This record gives sequence, structure tokens and C-alpha cells, in this order.
Amino acid sequence: TAIDSYGDRLLAFKKRSVDIINIASPDDASWFLEETKQYMGVSWPEAVKKTQYGLLWVNEQGLFLYNGNRIVNLICNRYNWIII
Repeated sequence: TAIDSYGDRLLAFKKRSVDIINIASPDDASWFLEETKQYMGVSWPEAVKKTQYGLLWVNEQGLFLYNGNRIVNLICNRYNWIII
């Protein structure tokens, strides 16, 4: 449903999953699938946005950020955002 890149990774979004593809090599024959994350897909391309912090997307499971190293669900830790 959507595709975008961040750094040397390509994220291919399906409705129920996202594939993280390593595209660091200039030869596309050397690209490889790093991992597939279930329940992190999107229903429409507009749900994915590139930011200065990484790729951000939203679905029924949460609000996710891929920073080039890992995927973080920002909604799960929403109470940590409050500074007392």
C-alpha cells in the first residue's frame, strides 16, 4: 500500500505488515530482506510520512517511528513524554 526509504533501508508497507529491505549495496541484486514486522502495515499511503527523525506511520495498532535502527511504538510509551 506504501513504500518509502530512510537511510539505506526501504520500507515496503502492506495492509498487515511492513518489510524492511537493506538497500545499502549499489547493486540491487545484493539487496536483502532484513525483517518483516506483522501488524505494522497501513491501509493507505497517506498514513506514512518522512520526518527528520525517521519514518512515521499510523495504523490501528499504534503510532510507529522507524529511526534507521528500530521501530518504536510511540503510543505505548505516551506517559513517558510528560516531564514533571
